[in-house]
Amino acid sequence: MLKSTNAGLKWIRVLRIQMNEFRTNDLSDADNSRAQPVIRMLIDHLPENILEDFEWSPWLAFDEETFLILLSRQRRLKWLTAFRLDGAGAVDKLEASAPYYADLYKNCSKLAVYPDSVPTLELGRFFLSNMNTLTELILHTNFSHGPVHYPTRELNDGPTGPGLVNRTLFQHLLPFDKIIDPPFVHLRSIRLVDVGLRHCADTYGRLVDFTQIETLRIVKCSGADALLSLLCKSAHLPRKLRCLEIQHNDNSDNDALTAIDDFLCLVEGIEDLYIDLTSAKAMPSVDSIIKHGKTLEVLLVHASENLNDELVWTNDDFQRLCSSATKLRQISCAWPPTSILRTNSPSWDTYQFSIRSLSHLITLHISTFPSCSPLKANLDRSMYTELLRWQSGQLFLFTPFTSLPTHSSLKLIAFGVSDKIPSRQDSNNQLIFLRSTLTNADGREEVTAVPVSWAPRQYIEPRSDVLDYELSRRPKIPIRDYASYMDEDEDDDMV
Repeated sequence: MLKSTNAGLKWIRVLRIQMNEFRTNDLSDADNSRAQPVIRMLIDHLPENILEDFEWSPWLAFDEETFLILLSRQRRLKWLTAFRLDGAGAVDKLEASAPYYADLYKNCSKLAVYPDSVPTLELGRFFLSNMNTLTELILHTNFSHGPVHYPTRELNDGPTGPGLVNRTLFQHLLPFDKIIDPPFVHLRSIRLVDVGLRHCADTYGRLVDFTQIETLRIVKCSGADALLSLLCKSAHLPRKLRCLEIQHNDNSDNDALTAIDDFLCLVEGIEDLYIDLTSAKAMPSVDSIIKHGKTLEVLLVHASENLNDELVWTNDDFQRLCSSATKLRQISCAWPPTSILRTNSPSWDTYQFSIRSLSHLITLHISTFPSCSPLKANLDRSMYTELLRWQSGQLFLFTPFTSLPTHSSLKLIAFGVSDKIPSRQDSNNQLIFLRSTLTNADGREEVTAVPVSWAPRQYIEPRSDVLDYELSRRPKIPIRDYASYMDEDEDDDMV
């Protein structure tokens, strides 16, 4: 592969190195040390200035010298990424050779920062202060697994000033209260993961011009409702928002749920909407989602009061949603309970009938599984998969077709939630079926459902990225587990 005669090397644009397993806590320092020479060899042999993005397991230490070689050889990167390095001198070395990297900072407009320590924050700050234009920003903190423990109160912003994270990352812009115009005027996409937002008005409210934001992703951020409330004000309300992602563990008063409903009622033109709530007492309001019915193409909405049972919309709400958001190409939500061994429940039939309104639907993701009731014991996997395949075939038949029953826009149906998305592997908790046809004994074509693996379906049908989303709740498929000899006398829960 690494021979200079390999003609394919010059066409590589993205280099993604993912250590196996994704749970990096299971990897020893020795495993990582053995991998670093191989990575160094790979980077040394790649032609210069071909990479646009380099991705690495951010919570594992990366060789500092290899990192500097990467930046020196690949100066056309579109993404700069700050993650943990095994040394603390990267910033000093980059500063000493600042003119050499001038083209890199000039051409690069996207920054991802994965801090688990202060040195990583300082590296991110160095990149941020040298980049001429910033269009996309990712900030994903993980100090709980970092080398030094910091109290949450010290990391997050407070009523008296910014916390350690923002004080270090945006050090070159201090003091924030002196900022008149947001410095990142070209920023269009921002993703915040595990960042405290309770007092964001005096930090991100001054740093970012949210009126120009097109993609907003807030994942597992405490105080997310405070940011949404800030964005409801006319001075901060996004005017071009196309993608909104909220993943949040709500409080007992459901402040985040209320803030989401209010925000959706005010903003306009959302095309991709992802909402995943835990500790929620109700589903997000259908009325607030319907407001975007003329533009909405991707919809993922999941909510649960606990991790055992997922909430579902009422039959009337789901019908109104499907009849209003007719441009939907992908939808992901929970469906009502039913048994795979009996006639469908009335609520399931209502949902099944409602999706007939979605003439452009390509991917349908049902996060819940039909149960095996009234049996006391679950079925074995092969039998359950075959019954679910038949159920998928019925769903394919229920979708609207163009000219013939074998021609429809719906191509994929998935049940359950994958727990192997980061490692890009098949999951035991998800079954995916592809629409296909077969020729019967009379020579006529009939619609059928064919099982397909998680990875190949990305290439068979790229418009299925709702299946790439990591949900908070991961229900188990209701099958008999021969490995652990599940107690067959135990009642099986509907999941």
